[in-house]
Amino acid sequence: MIDTIFGGAGAPYQFSLDFGVQLSQDFPITVGGGEHYITYYDVRNCEYTDTITIDEPDPIVVSFDPAEIEIELGDSIVLQPIITGAVVDTFVWSPAALLLNPLVLNPTAYTFESQTYSLVVQDENGCTGTGSILINIDPNRNVFIPNIFIPGNPAGINDHFNVYAGAGVKQVNFMRVFNRWGELMYERESFYPDNDNLSEGWNGQYKGDYVNPGVYVYTIEVEFLDDRVLLYRGDVTVVR
Repeated sequence: MIDTIFGGAGAPYQFSLDFGVQLSQDFPITVGGGEHYITYYDVRNCEYTDTITIDEPDPIVVSFDPAEIEIELGDSIVLQPIITGAVVDTFVWSPAALLLNPLVLNPTAYTFESQTYSLVVQDENGCTGTGSILINIDPNRNVFIPNIFIPGNPAGINDHFNVYAGAGVKQVNFMRVFNRWGELMYERESFYPDNDNLSEGWNGQYKGDYVNPGVYVYTIEVEFLDDRVLLYRGDVTVVR
């Protein structure tokens, strides 16, 4: 909208922006930053063109370095946005439900599947900036099952057979060991492996006696934090 126009042959006056359509003097129009041409028209359609320059502030930039991160299932990570061009007045994270503390600028992401998080920031003038970061979940399942152990080892090393679990494991639903005739030697259900307890698991005994050296078969069902259930089958060698 033009506040005041005078001169020429008089009113009513009109104007155009950047050689566009003619508009009445009191017509509101939005003008972006940079150089613009305003042409004024009097009642006889005589015209005069003026040049104006509107200063535009630096854009608000929201970025992440790196913009893509991979974490293990069950791990969490603090998001660290890099914000330039503004003093943040308000901000919104999305999806907020997948952040442990979405009301802070450095929230913690905790997700069981790959997810993109977006941040919109706004300064006191209403200018906004947006950035995003992709958190990928490592598809590998952190389960280790040894294939040999030494029951009764006097050194107390590698003398039990157990499953070792890393981040992302909710629990072991069951662990069963059989001899070559299918007879159940050992069974344990609904537990989370203690990787620091070297005496946990099967000690190589059956009914109070150590089993004979040889190859034994196991089935181990593991449940993960993302509710996926995997059945591991294999064999373990008993050495005496």
